Amino acid sequence: MRYIILALLFLAQAHASSYEECFFEAEVIKEDKLEYEVKIKKILKEEGHIMNCARFVGSRKIPLKNPKDLKDKKSFKLRYWTYSGMGPNGPVGSTTWEVLNKDQSSNK
Repeated sequence: MRYIILALLFLAQAHASSYEECFFEAEVIKEDKLEYEVKIKKILKEEGHIMNCARFVGSRKIPLKNPKDLKDKKSFKLRYWTYSGMGPNGPVGSTTWEVLNKDQSSNK
């Protein structure tokens, strides 16, 4: 029986993964071609495995996924989302900074 369990453990694939999702209140400081300099004022909500959204509070340059959604807004809600994991062909991951519209909220 021990050998069967060891064989099954050896053949099993490990799919370790982690994610982090942060919702912020932010404002635009300066606009560049591909990036915006924003001031992240406060954390509205955080979820996931890492839960260290406080590291983003302050001023920073970020690439926004949907800058057109700012529509001349100075203050807005911002979502940071990152995922990493191990797929069958190696590591996979994604990171996104997204402006939230009125109909989107941090209460997902």
